[in-house]
Amino acid sequence: WVNDWTWEDGLWIASLNIDVLASWKDNIGASTLYVLRSASNYDLNVVDRMYPAKCGPAYAETSASIPGWAATQNLIAGWFVIGLINGDNSSNSYGSVSYYALNYNQMRSLLAYMFSDITAWDNITDLSGDIAKPFLDPMQYITTCMFFPIQFSTSGISVVPLKFGYWTAAPSDCTGYPLGSAANTLAWTPAAITLARPGNPYASRGQWVYMEPFATYKLVVWPWGVIDLPSAAISSTGIRLRIYVDYITGVGTLNVYNNISGTTGGEYSQLICSKQCQFGTPMSLSQIVTQFLPSDVLEYARAAGAAVSTAILGDAQGIGNVVGMSATTVQSSGSNGGVCQSLIMGGTAYLQMQYFEPVNENLNENGRPLMANVQISTLSGYWIVMDGDVRLPGTSEEITAVRQFLEGGFYYE
Repeated sequence: WVNDWTWEDGLWIASLNIDVLASWKDNIGASTLYVLRSASNYDLNVVDRMYPAKCGPAYAETSASIPGWAATQNLIAGWFVIGLINGDNSSNSYGSVSYYALNYNQMRSLLAYMFSDITAWDNITDLSGDIAKPFLDPMQYITTCMFFPIQFSTSGISVVPLKFGYWTAAPSDCTGYPLGSAANTLAWTPAAITLARPGNPYASRGQWVYMEPFATYKLVVWPWGVIDLPSAAISSTGIRLRIYVDYITGVGTLNVYNNISGTTGGEYSQLICSKQCQFGTPMSLSQIVTQFLPSDVLEYARAAGAAVSTAILGDAQGIGNVVGMSATTVQSSGSNGGVCQSLIMGGTAYLQMQYFEPVNENLNENGRPLMANVQISTLSGYWIVMDGDVRLPGTSEEITAVRQFLEGGFYYE
């Protein structure tokens, strides 16, 4: 390059500047260097913090129905589980209490029988039968009664007349399905539910747009409530849910897994969190007092704004660390259960994502993060390296100039 011309002693003197990049292009291209950013080759899994995010979040969600949930939002669609003191020694007995599942019609028949008129004293002719009900009071032998908003499976179970203490009701009056006599009656365990990760319209910029603080996630499953999930625990294929409901205590357990295929150790090796709630709704009968599971979260607050505020202005090279960015721990806001939370609000699981829109990028002049050792000749356009120490048979000034260009970013064609 000609910097200047001067006339001196009858001669034109040219002041020149050497283009060190062009002079040593072959040497530079044959070098393998650690490239920070590149316009032609980049790793979408590396967080790009060069660009800030715009104000105002956007939202996306995916959902899936929970199989086996009550089909309609009323008590007719669910089932009742009652505990009776009767000393039954069969497989459905838990100590002195036996448990039975009743559908809505069976429950209505039971209550109708309990509150039906008794035989007047002057009309009693059979002490063993007519006098049994007013003296035994079958209601006092019912220890628990819970409503479950599910479709109870009666496969392999035979309906039986209910037994109250020493007295057995007529089959036409009170019947139910004994629990414990078959594996499917011990607990309600519907098929696993898969929730896809919500789509992000800026996914072409890199997987970091799905990570905190650019995106945060909530799992909404009633009656377990709202659960905050760390973005780093959610794979590109979403999450899986498993539900276990104990018919005896009414406690429901929700396990959340990372939906990563091809891993070993079973689903439990990918557990994100496990939450419990009072799934069965206690129903009052006579003097029954039921102690049910309280909510495991009394206060619920999120400091999402603080997380986002640290986001979004990067360092000089705009390279972020996903480990430092993923600050969310599992938090939840649940309920004590109830007909509203389970029957009306329940039945569907939602994975909700709140995300922020990054500003437009300048790929040609700023590139994207690569963070890898690469032979320079395989790249084109803009790139920048961490250590531009290239072996050159040039002067010290040329070597220094080349290094400054490489570490400051330049175009290679």
